[in-house]
Amino acid sequence: MTRCRIIQLARLGDLLQSLPLCRALRERGEVELVLAFDPGQRLRREADRLRIVEPWSLARAARRPALFLHRLRDALGGDEGLDAPVDLQICLNEDPAATALTRLLPARRKLGAGVPGDPYPSWLRLAVEHRRENRLQLAEAMLACLPGVATPAPRAAEPGPGDLVMHAGSGSPARRLSAEFWTRLARELLERIPHRRLLLTGGLLEQTDCAELERQIQRPDRVLNVSGSLDLDELQDLLDDAALVLAQDTGVLHLAAHLRRPLIGLYHGSASARETAPWLDGAHVLQIRADCAPCVEGQPSCADYFCRSRIRPDEVARLGAALVGVGGIPDLNGEECSHWICRADAGGVRLVPAQGVEDPASTAERERQLFLLRGLGSAALPRDLALSHGRDWARQAGLTPAAWRDREWFHPPRDLAGQWHWLQGDSRQGESA
Repeated sequence: MTRCRIIQLARLGDLLQSLPLCRALRERGEVELVLAFDPGQRLRREADRLRIVEPWSLARAARRPALFLHRLRDALGGDEGLDAPVDLQICLNEDPAATALTRLLPARRKLGAGVPGDPYPSWLRLAVEHRRENRLQLAEAMLACLPGVATPAPRAAEPGPGDLVMHAGSGSPARRLSAEFWTRLARELLERIPHRRLLLTGGLLEQTDCAELERQIQRPDRVLNVSGSLDLDELQDLLDDAALVLAQDTGVLHLAAHLRRPLIGLYHGSASARETAPWLDGAHVLQIRADCAPCVEGQPSCADYFCRSRIRPDEVARLGAALVGVGGIPDLNGEECSHWICRADAGGVRLVPAQGVEDPASTAERERQLFLLRGLGSAALPRDLALSHGRDWARQAGLTPAAWRDREWFHPPRDLAGQWHWLQGDSRQGESA
């Protein structure tokens, strides 16, 4: 039985997007998750073993090996885990604490961030630099660490008789719609969908905003504010019965997808559905259109995030009503907003226009990028770990381990398309040599 370890020291949404990889590995053996927070009892079931470390103190000690090792032993509960190597370790974060863990925790084979020459972190850097050209989701890139492994996205459940859930908060100002938007959306939903309650969810930091939102909606008979009062297990219990979930690109959106709830994801600012769409067949996504979208998280951008106004609350409410059986599914595609439905395929999840025909060029580019990333992963793996069809992808892409080792990943051409052409041409030269 293969023993695997996944290092994921990011937020809830990133953990949930790591679960397809985790499930694929569990089909081969035991999986240990190293996380930066306690995900609660229900999400703990996604792994055979869980280790929780506090990444900030580890990051501060990352350049002092003796101190780091001392804190690492404390975080892992002593020396257990420092001596017995796992068969495979995959690091999904490039922050100092995660890469230091990658170096120090024993494993017979290491992949991902912090591993020289690994395609996954190189792909992430290129995707950040060329966000508009990228067609692969984060979960798909994670799965490509093990070529040939696939975890089909589940199908969204039927709405059922439950409540409507609206998560208005976000930890990022660039991904936070205005209070006026949520107030109008709530009123429209309550008007269009009779006889259902509307639940407002949020964390401790969002209690004040949700209380004000509850006051502005002015429907105490049908609105229940549960922000700041639920832990992750209780939130999942609440979402289990939800007829519909509406949220921005947040951990709650991905938690709803994990639980197969019907949902509408709202993407604007620095959020891109092409990168982080819900891992759920049948989920609806609204993505704003703007020349500057998506902006880069943490970098200077416009002061007012004008793109937020391009998602109209009345249209979102009309779509929400249709998803619970009130009216037909509208087509919200327009000059300012794209309306997509997530559809599972062999690669992961692709975005299909709600009405109309898929763009053949965009579909072909997504398939090409997925094909190449899987081929890179196959070429970087030793023969005993690479699956036979993974090696086939690599060969068809013209990639060999020798060509991969000689690759100059940190000095690629300026655009993503140029990177692909260069990669293919360089590989063919390697084959002919």
